[in-house]
Amino acid sequence: MPDNFVRRGDMFESMLQLQVDLVSHRETFWIPRLAGSSWESAQGVREIINEFRDHFYQLLRRMPNLTIFTSCPMPADRLLPYEGYPFQAGAFRAMIDSKLYSGNQGLFSFLLPALRQENSTITTLRWAEETVGPENSGMLSLGADAFKTLTTIDLCLTNLWGRDKPIVPERARAATVQLSACLRAADQLCHLKLCFEGTSDYYGRGFSSSRIMRKLVGEALWPRLTIFHVSDAPLRSMNLTIGFFQKHAGTLRHLEFGHCQLTYPQIKKLKSAHLQLDYIRLVDPGCGAGRIKVPGEQLCAYVNNMLEQYDTDGCNPSELRRFFITTEDTYKASNIT
Repeated sequence: MPDNFVRRGDMFESMLQLQVDLVSHRETFWIPRLAGSSWESAQGVREIINEFRDHFYQLLRRMPNLTIFTSCPMPADRLLPYEGYPFQAGAFRAMIDSKLYSGNQGLFSFLLPALRQENSTITTLRWAEETVGPENSGMLSLGADAFKTLTTIDLCLTNLWGRDKPIVPERARAATVQLSACLRAADQLCHLKLCFEGTSDYYGRGFSSSRIMRKLVGEALWPRLTIFHVSDAPLRSMNLTIGFFQKHAGTLRHLEFGHCQLTYPQIKKLKSAHLQLDYIRLVDPGCGAGRIKVPGEQLCAYVNNMLEQYDTDGCNPSELRRFFITTEDTYKASNIT
């Protein structure tokens, strides 16, 4: 039984106070909450980061086989033990001041600087950005050299450009340009996965997911790219991205679209890229009216210009533009990790 065990009548107030104390406890949250201060003026926080970063580098040198960095939100159901009681991480989200914790400091203050270290062994970066809005300053200071040795990049840019404001800030546009430069610097890239969940709110304001994808990968050329996976990006115009597929037709073997709402005209446009795919997969929510299921082998052969027309499930070709295309997984990809 914990030393601070209290009677049932006092339990609620006691647990609430423990929760408040936990946020300020350095042994639980290594950056404690500093009342009345902002990130820019919190000298104590910067000192903590600088001190811990050196320890972080030392730890990495002791793990020469480490190849993957992952930056993602802590699971809401993760238990944080404190004073003998378990607290769920999700209980603290409402207590954290977004202005104090300006951005993903784990990524920008530790992981990316570590990637710039000489003899870095990291080849895979998985980055799920679910908490940062357009006010985040870390995006503007991204260094392209941090991406130089990466062979696998998995980005989920859920809230990177914000959701609540009626106007896309110029800072968000600048962040897109900077991230694009970082991706282009990854000249060893073999596997790229992009998730644009939450960006479609800006369609009609010049920031649709099609345009964002073109800004991020439109100028890139990765001579080793074999796998490309994009999800949660309604690609209303394949014209904006066809150049990307044309440039990578010689190496690209695995192509996957998840919840991208592709229709017949967009699939047909892919044929002009002269791809040589081993595998293609289209996933969209639901399988009822408004969707056509196509065997994966047929769609792959069609996109590769080896089949005149895939099975349209009885639908008149003139009406195909009204239906989203999904694939039936009747075959498996080879050499996919």
